[in-house]
Amino acid sequence: MNLESMNRQAETEFTLAPSIRRHLKLAGAFELVGGVGAPVGFVCYHRFATADFRPGPLEAIEFLALFLLGVMVPRMIFRFLVGAKCPAPDCRGRAFPKGANPVIYVCKSCKRSFPTEPPEQEDGCLTRPPDSTRSGPHKSTH
Repeated sequence: MNLESMNRQAETEFTLAPSIRRHLKLAGAFELVGGVGAPVGFVCYHRFATADFRPGPLEAIEFLALFLLGVMVPRMIFRFLVGAKCPAPDCRGRAFPKGANPVIYVCKSCKRSFPTEPPEQEDGCLTRPPDSTRSGPHKSTH
């Protein structure tokens, strides 16, 4: 691998801000714990607290509802109440996720947006912002 191809690869790599990466990991961990913990707590409660536990259709619905709540409550808390630190160096605000695919973090203070994955063209290739040193059809029209 020569130096030019390494530089080209470094230019096309997408980096995610550490605060946003941490926020995504924590949100995912809490969703996992909630999605597993709520139904397991339900089963343990009925198994050990009540002597004659007979699962039926009502318990199955409760189990499913607890699973959904265990996933959705942490997701909503991390989406609307717990924000990531804004990655902008001159801002001390909180960035909250917006959208679903891709998730884009928007800072409440400076209103900047930070995508969690690189943008794609219609053909599925990753796009790069136009470079001012390149020549060709992507010249600036300022």
